[in-house]
Amino acid sequence: MICEKCGKMFDDALSKCPWCNEIQADNMEELKEDNEKQEESLTSKSFCKYCGSEIEAGKNYCKHCGNSTVEKGKMHCTQCGEVLEEKQQFCERCGHKVPVVVLPKSVAGMKEKMSKKKIAVFLSSFVLAVALIITGIIFIPKLFISYEDYLTDGNYEKAYEKANDEEKKIVMKENIVAINSISAKDNLKDASSFVLRKAYIPDDMSNVVLEVQGANSYGGNVTGWYLYYYSKNDGEYKFWGSQSDLEKEEEKSYDDADEKLEKSLNNLSKTVIKELMKDDKNKVDLSVVDRINELNQKGQLKSTKLLDGAKQLLDKNKEEEKES
Repeated sequence: MICEKCGKMFDDALSKCPWCNEIQADNMEELKEDNEKQEESLTSKSFCKYCGSEIEAGKNYCKHCGNSTVEKGKMHCTQCGEVLEEKQQFCERCGHKVPVVVLPKSVAGMKEKMSKKKIAVFLSSFVLAVALIITGIIFIPKLFISYEDYLTDGNYEKAYEKANDEEKKIVMKENIVAINSISAKDNLKDASSFVLRKAYIPDDMSNVVLEVQGANSYGGNVTGWYLYYYSKNDGEYKFWGSQSDLEKEEEKSYDDADEKLEKSLNNLSKTVIKELMKDDKNKVDLSVVDRINELNQKGQLKSTKLLDGAKQLLDKNKEEEKES
């Protein structure tokens, strides 16, 4: 045969030229027909989804395992095709023993591995989900808690750590109000009757005025003003005195030296109290007063120490006051 492309001769039995690899026109149709037959053969075949065996043409069940190809769970005799009842061991029609089809080890092993893998993936996902939930419960709230939340609990150190530079001054003042409220409460005849009404602190925090309500000896509620000052030597606030009214005490001609001294000291403390109260900038926000009273009602208004930041600022202010 002569190649149509390169013109060289080759054996007629070959379907393509051995020199240029060109398929000859005479053989093209034959090759096409062979390919079509192969494709038709492959597409016309079906296989059992249970055991993988080829299903014979015209059969609606697998001759290897007996499973129906049209109805799930339905079994046929592999010998005669008779429909079998569940757990039937022999065919009633031909007496053929119903075979027990065992999957190849490779298939069974693969299924077992897949099952174990699914369980492992599920358990891993479950453990991870639980871990994330626990982490969220423990840590997420801490990310969003504010310094005011710590103040509500009376945790002034945590509030100070959480606060920014501007808020730290607010925390320090509330810490000072709490410390001196405990002192004022202890000075009442009935400590359980303590109610803080107002508080005043100047920017240098050197003095504190608390307006307090409490029960007197007769059971009636009275209001008093408590004055405290910061002592650098002691590193704490000291009680100056309390006043039931802010009217100036007049000296009488019959007053002795001790009475005159007492009136002078009272008038001095009243003057300091009135001066602090006169400037609205010194008035502590009522939210602070409410938190102090809530802590007291819950029995959580307990002894607390002066914040280090407040102490350092107070000592610094005292030093500057001396120098000036």
